[in-house]
Amino acid sequence: MSDTIIAIEQLLSAYCHRVDRGNAAEVAALFATDAVLRPRYDGDYELAGRAAIERWYAWYHEHFRAGVRHLKHLVMSPLIEVDGNRASGVCYLVATAVAAGSGEGFYATGTYRDEYVLEGGRWLFGSRLIEVEWMVSHATIAETFPPLGFPR
Repeated sequence: MSDTIIAIEQLLSAYCHRVDRGNAAEVAALFATDAVLRPRYDGDYELAGRAAIERWYAWYHEHFRAGVRHLKHLVMSPLIEVDGNRASGVCYLVATAVAAGSGEGFYATGTYRDEYVLEGGRWLFGSRLIEVEWMVSHATIAETFPPLGFPR
């Protein structure tokens, strides 16, 4: 079972990296063919099937990600329960970014509620509910780390 937990935790990490730096097809490839996505923070609707999920992430990339810099999604405290070729889980999320236009930094916190399925030898999302509880602006943004002053 520990190999399964590790594989699912890798799926969670891959999702964060692909949402932040990948393309819509790469994100959608993490979902089962008949998966369901519920981005609850965008309204009360769901997308069914990998093709619909890919269309949603293409829209997300064009309408949100293109307008920010340094986007980073983090997952924490995953609680995963495995039952054969299926599993369920919940984990917390923090996302940080800098708005491209204003230079204002912000972060959001929320929860992912997931069902996972083993498909083609890989663990994938069978369903994903994304809840964002709150978002706040940072007071100060330093996009580059100030020099430490190492004597050369």
